[in-house]
Amino acid sequence: MPVAFRRLGRSLSVALVVLLLLTLPGLLRLAMAPPHLRLFPGQAYLLREGFFYRWVDPEARGWLASTASGLRLQSDALGHGRLELRLLGWLPLGTMEVSVVPRVQVVPGGQSIGVLAAMDGLVIERTVDLPARPGEGSVRSPAAEAGVRAGDRLLSIDGHPVQRPADVERWTQLAGRQGRPVRLEVERGSERLSVRVRPLRVEEGGQERFLLGILLRETTAGVGTLTFYHPGEQVFAALGHQVTDSRNRPVTLHQGRIVLAPVEGLRRSLSGDPGEKVGVLDGSGPLGIIEKNTPFGIYGRLLREPPHGLFDHPIPVALAHEVRPGPAQMLTVLEGQSVQAFEVEILEVRSQRAPSDRGLVLEITDPRLLARTDGIIQGMSGSPIIQNDRLVGAVTHVFVNQPRRGFGILAEWMVYETGLDQALPWAEGEPQAREAQERKRVA
Repeated sequence: MPVAFRRLGRSLSVALVVLLLLTLPGLLRLAMAPPHLRLFPGQAYLLREGFFYRWVDPEARGWLASTASGLRLQSDALGHGRLELRLLGWLPLGTMEVSVVPRVQVVPGGQSIGVLAAMDGLVIERTVDLPARPGEGSVRSPAAEAGVRAGDRLLSIDGHPVQRPADVERWTQLAGRQGRPVRLEVERGSERLSVRVRPLRVEEGGQERFLLGILLRETTAGVGTLTFYHPGEQVFAALGHQVTDSRNRPVTLHQGRIVLAPVEGLRRSLSGDPGEKVGVLDGSGPLGIIEKNTPFGIYGRLLREPPHGLFDHPIPVALAHEVRPGPAQMLTVLEGQSVQAFEVEILEVRSQRAPSDRGLVLEITDPRLLARTDGIIQGMSGSPIIQNDRLVGAVTHVFVNQPRRGFGILAEWMVYETGLDQALPWAEGEPQAREAQERKRVA
């Protein structure tokens, strides 16, 4: 190979190494920057630059201004734009979307709620082997022998709809005494099946009973906590994570309901065994209709304003970059429907390039709460987290082996799931917002 070509090759290699060294800090900075930054009107955000790379506004919106502290990004008007990170002012390294959005305000919750599925029937949790007669050991479940499976939904017996285990007991005993099988209508996925099962006679406490060999569960998805609601738009958010069944599959909750569920007891957390709230549905009617069961909680239409809250007025929702490690408060119920505020510490705010229900790491620090529960327990999911008079997130998960610590979801992600950022075209509290709401009421 000619000497000139070798020299050219070495020169190009050196140039590429130099270019890589110049580019690498910018690429690292870009990787640390949010892919989509959201700001409120008038809110400033400082961008870091380097000697060889800087942020550029290709659309010349006038959002950037150099200050002694760094490059300031700020806009007084709502809108969307794009910034580019450029090497030496001309070579694009990447982009960051910027949105100036209205300041959304919501009323924090904290109330204990029960989540009711809308589906008819009862869930077959599992099939159960039954004792035959004394001395004969056990047999398989009659229902299992007929083809019934765990996870099936029992809709009716002999044409009679069933909503409670007592309904199943009634028709099973009748068929058993008459010495005939029952016809079960079950739902499995998108299929409906008709299954004939002969009840098995057993003796319990000296009394004769007829059983099918199934363990039933009502369509209550459990107890959780209301995160927030918006009275004007009549929407609510709760739980902060998805409702799933025993096989970790999402539960169909469309047109389900949320109801008040006063707390009647507590079971403390232990390492490896999270405790729980024991709630009872109060029967006062639904608070709201569930429209979505998402990885970030349940959302729906509010039917009436929840009672017993600590807040009777809305507070701002913090954007992700406004949340900081440090002291905060968690709202939840430990007894009845009395919402209380407890001290927590936000240990970590995770930089997220996509929504997740684990954006915060928090620790319970309030001695009152630790004395009652020793940490986060089941039923606290959705408990609002307040910092600097803003709603910053909600509790979602407990660290099983460290129950005083857990995860939380950023409130910003939950607001987007409600659609409030689209429903409220102006920052709430500004004259335009009040005029828009008045026009909506008149219409």
